[in-house]
Amino acid sequence: MVTKLLKWLFRIIVGLILITLLATIGIVNFVNPNRFKGLIEQEALTLTGHTLRIQGPLSWQWYPLLSLQLEDVSLETPPPLNAKLMSAKTIKAECSPASLLFGKLFINLKLKEAILNLQINTTGQTNWDTLKTHLSNSKNNHENTNAANKQILNNIYIEDGSLIFEDSQKNTHYRLSHINITANSLLQSIIGTSPSFSVQFDLDSSKKSLGKFALTGNMALKPALNQMHIQNIALSHTAKNGNNSAIKGEATISDLSKNPSVRGKLETNKIDINAWLKLFDIAPNEFIPPAVSLKTSFSTLGSELTISALQIDLLKNGTLEGDMTVNLANPALRALKLQGNFLGKALQFNKIKIDTISGNVLVKNGILTVDPITLHIANSLQKASVQINFQGTVPKYSLTHQADNFEINDLLTLFDKKDKLAGKTSIKLKLTATGNTQQEWQQSLTGDAQFEIANGKYYGIDLMALVKMAQSQVHSLVNAFTHKQSLDTNTILNTEEAKWKPSPTAYTPFTLAKGTATIMNGLVKNPDFSMVHTDYAITGQGTYNLNNERIDYQTSVLLKNNPDLKNDQIAQFLAQTPLVVNIQGSLDSPSIKPDIKDYTNRAMNYAKTHLMEKVIEQSIHKALDQLLKHAH
Repeated sequence: MVTKLLKWLFRIIVGLILITLLATIGIVNFVNPNRFKGLIEQEALTLTGHTLRIQGPLSWQWYPLLSLQLEDVSLETPPPLNAKLMSAKTIKAECSPASLLFGKLFINLKLKEAILNLQINTTGQTNWDTLKTHLSNSKNNHENTNAANKQILNNIYIEDGSLIFEDSQKNTHYRLSHINITANSLLQSIIGTSPSFSVQFDLDSSKKSLGKFALTGNMALKPALNQMHIQNIALSHTAKNGNNSAIKGEATISDLSKNPSVRGKLETNKIDINAWLKLFDIAPNEFIPPAVSLKTSFSTLGSELTISALQIDLLKNGTLEGDMTVNLANPALRALKLQGNFLGKALQFNKIKIDTISGNVLVKNGILTVDPITLHIANSLQKASVQINFQGTVPKYSLTHQADNFEINDLLTLFDKKDKLAGKTSIKLKLTATGNTQQEWQQSLTGDAQFEIANGKYYGIDLMALVKMAQSQVHSLVNAFTHKQSLDTNTILNTEEAKWKPSPTAYTPFTLAKGTATIMNGLVKNPDFSMVHTDYAITGQGTYNLNNERIDYQTSVLLKNNPDLKNDQIAQFLAQTPLVVNIQGSLDSPSIKPDIKDYTNRAMNYAKTHLMEKVIEQSIHKALDQLLKHAH
């Protein structure tokens, strides 16, 4: 009995399959699909609100799969845009006739030379607004929903497609060309296997070619868990110059039906940073490492993106580590929310080496704060905090910085300023600036500073030796004057001033140099500079203009610990009178000129006064002697 029943069931199934095949063959061979053009176009207009135009013929076939092909198809936007939203040379839909037995259509979709044209006009209107509205309304239509549930997309193939994006508001243009997409056996992903997919395209902007991209991976759906797993993700890029870079990873998307969240991992190989910057017309910077690799985990929950265990390998330039959380609710910088920290080790930017740098980062309400920043560089510990306010039309910057007891020559050496200045240094800075360029920052820089340098050396000149020689020469001129000797004073003074030139072997030692400064719109004013040593003391005041990089200082140098000069009143005067030294030019190559003419004039005036007093004293003595003789 059971055997007969099974035979009858088998005969029924085979009969149904034969009937389906015969019906399919009959329809394909005896029904002209072009008679349905108008119906298809009308249904498209109802569903999308756009005009579908089928310029070429419709054709179908039953082997190897039942298929319907449309040629020279376009979808046009309604007025006032009246532009092609999409076009394709051919659109082909295939399905197995056997799937009809289960009340489902497992569809393979093939598009050839499809072009998707997305536009934003000057008023911000897009050419896909109407389509979005109609599709949203159709989702709420129960009849359409039931029909859609009976159609399952199984395979997708796109050959030599294009996507064009034009934004007239921002005057930007991007084009994805030679798009080739393969997504096989999507149905298998529903039952837990991981079919593969691949996407390839060339990307061009309105200015230049951005290179070739390729994306591959495996995808699996888990309906019971409401999850999608994407594994073996590989995104590769080949620049026009032949440079290659790749990103690998995996991701899991959960809660697909309500509020999707994503978690995953990413890893990159060596990426040429400057090559990527060139693509977007950003000039390469010597402080940007030539190549990096990256490894991180990430997760999203709503609009919040969490990046954890971030590791950036700058190859020969060190490493960076950190964690951060970003709120992506609003992509605008003024609304961005971010919190995290970073740690850099053994970093090198051009010739500048940083042992470690760490800090906490907070972005909130359009304000970026990095506080505290701890920097170990050139055997020194530097502490700072930075705040950048993006709330206005022009960014505002503020910086505090402090460092104590570090050797300044080690730090200057990193910036190719070796043997300019040495000594144990302590500095404090509090600065503000505004602008978008370095020139604007310099012109607006305002704040105050203070510094102390202990047991140091200023290289390039020996002030003590030069002052002593100047005093000796002035003393000789005064002696010649008092003895009524004829000398070419101008030549002597010019020769003496010419000796005040930088020398690579000379230096001026000091016990302590200190001062404070105020900065206003890029002009640094230092009213209280002082430098002391057991053999001399220097005081001074002046300015340094950051905008034209010019220094303008006036200092006074006074020697100490002079020998007993009781019998030489001119020498006593010179020892007690400071020599004025003017410093002008650039910091790298300053012009140091003593005002020896003024120094000589003051000595001459003193000599005149002293000589007059001596003549008067001698005259008085003679008069007294004569009076005494007459008295006797």
